[in-house]
Amino acid sequence: MRILKIFISIIIIIGLSLLLYENQELNPDPLLIWLYPGVIKSVLLPILIALTLLVGVVVGFLIALSQILTEKSESRILRTRVKRLQGELDELRNQAISDVNDIVIRDTTENVEL
Repeated sequence: MRILKIFISIIIIIGLSLLLYENQELNPDPLLIWLYPGVIKSVLLPILIALTLLVGVVVGFLIALSQILTEKSESRILRTRVKRLQGELDELRNQAISDVNDIVIRDTTENVEL
């Protein structure tokens, strides 16, 4: 499975490289990007596409990281709750019955008439 992931990653990288190369040949002029009033940057299209993909990967990684951390904290909370309940259950199992003489066991078959 790991080899398949590496193979697919290599194919995607080669495909993106070809896309960037073709875009450079088709549009060699730099693009003017208006960032905010008074600031205009000129950027080549392949660099702009690569930066956009990079930003998308970083944002996706941060979202996945936040979800992983949330799940880990929930898992930790649930584990401590299970340990607490397990301790309470063990305590109830080991509790001695102190009022053994107060328990009355009645046989209901003695009063039944045939």
